[in-house]
Amino acid sequence: MPDITDLTRRGNRPALVLGGGGALGVIQATYIEAAFELGFRPEIVVGTSVGSLNGAWIALHPDRPEELLKIWLGLDRLSLVKFHPARMAARLFHPLSVTTNDVVPRLVEEHMGGHSIEDARLELAVVATNLTRGEKHVFRSGPLSSAILASTAIPGCSNRWCSGETSLWTAV
Repeated sequence: MPDITDLTRRGNRPALVLGGGGALGVIQATYIEAAFELGFRPEIVVGTSVGSLNGAWIALHPDRPEELLKIWLGLDRLSLVKFHPARMAARLFHPLSVTTNDVVPRLVEEHMGGHSIEDARLELAVVATNLTRGEKHVFRSGPLSSAILASTAIPGCSNRWCSGETSLWTAV
């Protein structure tokens, strides 16, 4: 599998690299909009966790960065993980997580549903952690929703994303 460094082997290319941290999503969207207003135009987008969500939007819609911020500001609450006491108690018998992540799947479906990484207008890489091998996993092709859900899963808090015998959780 190609590594992230393969993206830049063709010379100096402007890249947008976005890290994780759920509450940083709206802050990233603000910075992205400001950078675009100042003329920054990435050719490559790399993201992990919430950065994969924002990065995927920009890679699909590089001419509409202001809409990304509108999506974030339109959320009813800035909470990527809902903690409900009854759900947490029920999850104690399910050792992989104590809650579910309902917001990210809804955002992906509403704003990027049905797209693949290959649909992106900018080169896109989504990074997650392969728990089976203890190493990063870089998605460069395939369903965008699967890549984002793998990258945004939180160990011990939300459901893991599985592909065959491989378990993936985000790397922050």
